[in-house]
Amino acid sequence: MFLDAFVERRLNGGSIAYREAMAQTLSANELKRFRSLLEARISELERATRKRDDIAVETSPDQMDDIQRAAKRDLAIHNIDRESRELRNARAALRRMDHGAFGVCEECEEDISPKRLGAMGVTLYRVSGCV
Repeated sequence: MFLDAFVERRLNGGSIAYREAMAQTLSANELKRFRSLLEARISELERATRKRDDIAVETSPDQMDDIQRAAKRDLAIHNIDRESRELRNARAALRRMDHGAFGVCEECEEDISPKRLGAMGVTLYRVSGCV
């Protein structure tokens, strides 16, 4: 929802000028590299989020076993939640790329450096101070 409004604002504000500016900031090869990295990460995350065996509830007559299983289950749930959130962010980054909004800070609308995008391909902000 927020992303769609951002993309619409960016595209309605002069998409040709914006795309020309993006072409200067991120070359076609860089965009292709970021796209392939994001697609690979999405595949990896999709496989990881399918593994839900660790969240099955099992009971045991031994209370310590139950406690250990509960801790293991909580960790597995936390990991699935984190991976699901990362998967949504990676898919959103691909949508931004498709709409020509990839690599632009959502707060200040300045270009995000290719180094930062390389380290954090799903980032929405140029620097931490923009949040």
